[in-house]
Amino acid sequence: MVLEYKGEEPEDAIFGILNEEKLVLGDVKVDINPITSWKSGTLENYMPQAEEHLKQVIKAEQDYKPLAKVEELEEENYNQIDNHLSNTKLRAEAIREQKQEAEERKRRTSSRSRPSLLARMREKQSILEAKKQENKITERFPKEERIM
Repeated sequence: MVLEYKGEEPEDAIFGILNEEKLVLGDVKVDINPITSWKSGTLENYMPQAEEHLKQVIKAEQDYKPLAKVEELEEENYNQIDNHLSNTKLRAEAIREQKQEAEERKRRTSSRSRPSLLARMREKQSILEAKKQENKITERFPKEERIM
């Protein structure tokens, strides 16, 4: 709501006083905007400017695209920046190929026949046992007898 007044008080001070308590009509919050002829002009001059400003605000809200930056990074074609992520078929195919390559690598590495850790440990253990047995046999005979 616009209110034209005459007086020495600045428009901002009057605005603050008039809007200290929130005025609500139905479900609509009402702001009272005081104007003076010497600062903002008369109602006849102020209203067309206010309507033009309101049109610009509405247009800016319609042009607002929150996904525009994300689309610039993700879209293959900049003509498709339309506030919807809709990548081209090429992008989807590239993702599918990457998944297939990862599955293929996983299959190749899992299909290799590697000896189990337990089997390798038992093999090492048997080698160590054989060395121990060999050392016991050589210790039965003195060094002098072994050299001959």
